[in-house]
Amino acid sequence: MTTVLHFSFEVNMMLSPKEIVGSNIKRIRQNQGITGSDLARLLLCSQQHVSRIERGLVRLNIEQIQLVADRLNVSISLLLRGV
Repeated sequence: MTTVLHFSFEVNMMLSPKEIVGSNIKRIRQNQGITGSDLARLLLCSQQHVSRIERGLVRLNIEQIQLVADRLNVSISLLLRGV
């Protein structure tokens, strides 16, 4: 008898942690109807910086991730999902 193994890989397995967090931030922000500019104002940074975070070009520390979670009024675990 031959056993065939099937492997299923999610796209997230190919992304870095900072890309996953950035993607989660963008998804949640958009689901809440918040623009990148709005989030930038809430975080006291530029819209360009928010864009860089969401594209995974910026690595946030845990305190910064918590700040984003607070501003989006979500649990930090939602931002870290998939990491």
